[in-house]
Amino acid sequence: MVAPPPLANFSRYDHAVVSSLYTEGYASAVITLAYSLKRANVTAPLILLYIPSRISLSTACLVQAAGWTLHPVERIPPPPSRKEVPIGYIDQYTKLHIWTLDTLGIKSLVYLDADTLVRRNFDELFTLPFTFAAVPDVYTFRFELGFNAGMLFIRPNSTIFEDMLSKLAVARYDHGGAEQAFLNVYFAAQVVKLPYSYNANLAIKVRSPKLWQALENEHMHVVHYTLDKPFLVNGHDDVVIERLEDLEPIIKSTKGLRGGMWKDEFGWWETIWREMMVANRDVFAQCSST
Repeated sequence: MVAPPPLANFSRYDHAVVSSLYTEGYASAVITLAYSLKRANVTAPLILLYIPSRISLSTACLVQAAGWTLHPVERIPPPPSRKEVPIGYIDQYTKLHIWTLDTLGIKSLVYLDADTLVRRNFDELFTLPFTFAAVPDVYTFRFELGFNAGMLFIRPNSTIFEDMLSKLAVARYDHGGAEQAFLNVYFAAQVVKLPYSYNANLAIKVRSPKLWQALENEHMHVVHYTLDKPFLVNGHDDVVIERLEDLEPIIKSTKGLRGGMWKDEFGWWETIWREMMVANRDVFAQCSST
């Protein structure tokens, strides 16, 4: 457990990149995401939502060393429902706290799930003349009209946050889809759809290899590791890696998933992870002794 740090003052910034960390199993993903953002020269500060009781002192040290400013939030539990929320989505309603970041002076932000990797600068998004934008979702067997909530552009507004909380339990949506299903109902026709290059879901490669190749050739901005994760032990986020170096054999094994289908895409993640480990070796070593 780590005590909540004082809230940072972002009044000199108009924009931010925000992610979230609800389990230590995603710590390696969050710090790799931070390095990919720096490597792409994204200019906005990085804010990480986290649940204080879930994160150790050493992990807090690592993510701060990687460039994140920690922002403690209370967990938002799933609303009562007859349909059980999948275990991997059980904490995802907590993401709604991004709408409260107007209290830090943030006027617009890009939210990225921890299982994303930035490959190209997206500063142009911060000045979009909209209040909410996202990328259409894709499944291995179909394209969707709805959007994927792993990457969002929003203009935070605490009033909207309070309104969403009041409607979580009464809105008609598939509770099994957690916050993504709710947001699709809440914003519905209000959402501005962004190109797939801003949230290149791995499912696209299965659904349309030609589209995936086109996205690669156009230098996709963000790749989203939806179907499989290069940083998880057998796909389980409850397995905590004691040392970052121990991720080495895991990355090697995940590149062989689905007959090596993700060899290139997981290789992108591996390259950033290795560069990050070299660049931050000394400061990460200090965190390990915390």
